[in-house]
Amino acid sequence: METKMLRWTAGVTRMDRIRKDAIQQKFGVVPIADKMREARLRCSKRCHSAEHGVILSASSVLCAFCTFLSMQSSEDVGKFAFKAHPKQFQEASHWYFTRLRASAILFTAESVLQLIVLSVLYLGIQCRYRSFAQLPQKPEIVMRGGNLFA
Repeated sequence: METKMLRWTAGVTRMDRIRKDAIQQKFGVVPIADKMREARLRCSKRCHSAEHGVILSASSVLCAFCTFLSMQSSEDVGKFAFKAHPKQFQEASHWYFTRLRASAILFTAESVLQLIVLSVLYLGIQCRYRSFAQLPQKPEIVMRGGNLFA
């Protein structure tokens, strides 16, 4: 029944001797085995979505914590640099550079965590939907005659 409807929509009859596979490929019809595999994957997506959610929330919390720590350390360094005299600044240069190094490490960790968040989001979207390259193209309509009654 499905092939009949596809032939009718494309304007092709059985006399044209066009294979069923070619018509199905034009319309992007998926074979039954692929549909069954997709149904099995859809059932297991709940587990994947829970894993994605846990990873996403954990990395988001860690990213927020890194942001908080880096803001706190930059505030300490800024207050010190604003209120200190040059002699005090030279004496405490080791402390200052240690704080700067720690803030650089925190910013690096924050950017890595943001990359993890983005990759987890992308994986979740990719698992849920097909990519645009896999979408079927618009089917071509077969026009045989110049008018409808020919």
